[in-house]
Amino acid sequence: MALAEPILTPERRRRIFVGIAIFAFFYANFRAYDHERSLREQIVGTPSKIAALETQVNELSRELSQLRWMPLSDDEIVAIKHSVSGTQPVQPTMHIQYLDANAYNFATSLKKLFTEIGFDPVIQLDTRLSFVGVTVFDADDRDADFVRKIINSIETVTKDRVKCELRVSKGQGQTRMFIGQKAASQ
Repeated sequence: MALAEPILTPERRRRIFVGIAIFAFFYANFRAYDHERSLREQIVGTPSKIAALETQVNELSRELSQLRWMPLSDDEIVAIKHSVSGTQPVQPTMHIQYLDANAYNFATSLKKLFTEIGFDPVIQLDTRLSFVGVTVFDADDRDADFVRKIINSIETVTKDRVKCELRVSKGQGQTRMFIGQKAASQ
């Protein structure tokens, strides 16, 4: 009687073992990839969430750019200067305070204007100012009429793109301009 060949010969067992090892290797890599992907989605979000966030950032950037104070053009500066020519300030000291980087270019254009008019302006950042408001002139009473003429000219020449407010203080000795509006609590 002939002996039947065993079904699981050592060669077949070795091949099955290698096959199981390869399968286990691929399965473990897939599980690791799936786990990493799920963690990334929890932390960062799905691609659709990322796209939605990018859209929101773009919209907010567009809205913030609309809040930027546009500087006076050279033509506007010349027109304003000519409308108030022939008058000099009694007290030439002036401080131009601006809220943030959104108003810096506007502040420098106003510095150029007021230098040409006869003031001696100094520009400084003032983070105590509240969010974007109007341009506020805090004028010494001796220069109040002159500053009022300048304000009217600025609003007329810029076609009300720049809104101004005048506050007169007695004996302050200088004119201050705030680009942005003082917070009510200060």
